[in-house]
Amino acid sequence: MRVKLNQVDAESFGLAEHFKDVLREASDKLTHYRNTRDTAAWQDYRNADSELAAWIQDQASKPATPREQEILRQMTSAFADYTQAVDGLRGKSWRSPQRKRARRTDRLGKFDAAAPV
Repeated sequence: MRVKLNQVDAESFGLAEHFKDVLREASDKLTHYRNTRDTAAWQDYRNADSELAAWIQDQASKPATPREQEILRQMTSAFADYTQAVDGLRGKSWRSPQRKRARRTDRLGKFDAAAPV
């Protein structure tokens, strides 16, 4: 009985750890895209996102203990929130650090031009 409980605990922990690791990897790819605006980086993020969604769906189709089912519900909810947040950010104008500096320099130039001599 104890061996079975240890196995269930290890499997439950493994689900959460795998989710955390794969979500972190997708987030890193998203950050890379945000910093570079490289279309290949966006595709890398989308691939990681799709793989995570497929993994969650696969896990949900397997028999699970009530504890694992709760972990899967939490992962599904967290992933949905994450995806919604990314979609919201993607809809906004993300600026690269270079564009931010250029805008700041442009504003300073306008300020200097308007300053009395």
